[in-house]
Amino acid sequence: MMLLAAPLVVCFMAADLAGGFLASPQRHPPFRRTGFSRMRASLEARQQREGEMVQKLTQSLGGDVDQETVRAALQESAYYLPRAYQVLQKKIFKEQLLSEMKAGFGTWNATDLPSRRPERLGYKGDNTFIREE
Repeated sequence: MMLLAAPLVVCFMAADLAGGFLASPQRHPPFRRTGFSRMRASLEARQQREGEMVQKLTQSLGGDVDQETVRAALQESAYYLPRAYQVLQKKIFKEQLLSEMKAGFGTWNATDLPSRRPERLGYKGDNTFIREE
């Protein structure tokens, strides 16, 4: 009985080996990027994401700011869109406030900003200013 079983076992082992070899042939390992190409690809992806963020922010602000200002705000906020949006709104508000103050008062300095000393400027309390003559 052993004599009959031995060739059968060898035959099954050979078929299993051949089937496994044919089912999954030895392939070349997948292409691995070198360090430089990986770095370049990540840089290109980062630049593309930054471009998309800049475009989103300029569209959401209605084109009131240039792209360099938006890029600076993104870098300042560590590329976190909500924070960058707040930074840009604050910059736009400051620019509008300064232009209004220049138009209304002529010359001014940083200590004359309404948020610092409203009573010194003649601030009435309803967002209007009265000039003291």
